[in-house]
Amino acid sequence: RELNMWQFGSTTITSQQGEELTIIGLEKVYSISDSIQFEIKVNDSDFDCGDLYITIFDGDQVITQSGFMKQCFMQQNQKIPLGDKYTEIITVPGEYKILIEIFDQNYKDSLSYVANITVK
Repeated sequence: RELNMWQFGSTTITSQQGEELTIIGLEKVYSISDSIQFEIKVNDSDFDCGDLYITIFDGDQVITQSGFMKQCFMQQNQKIPLGDKYTEIITVPGEYKILIEIFDQNYKDSLSYVANITVK
């Protein structure tokens, strides 16, 4: 079974618990001058509002972390982060891991997604 790694546009991801996240605009390969930009759509009604964290790792070391608090997105079916744009530029070539985490308002439940990217 082959996995097509050259997908562009939106990627739909279902986490292990069955909640659904759609990652829009995340590529697998970036150049050191490219801006990493993407949006997230949550299709799980248990997450009408919550906090979004996006962390980029080089191995086990955190390179950058962004937090977007009190994201209320389900009522109007919006993409997150709301009223803001996630953008990051990595200037050192290598393999990186992006961890996307969304916590509900009470921090009792969460959704997460891990993506691997290459910067050339």
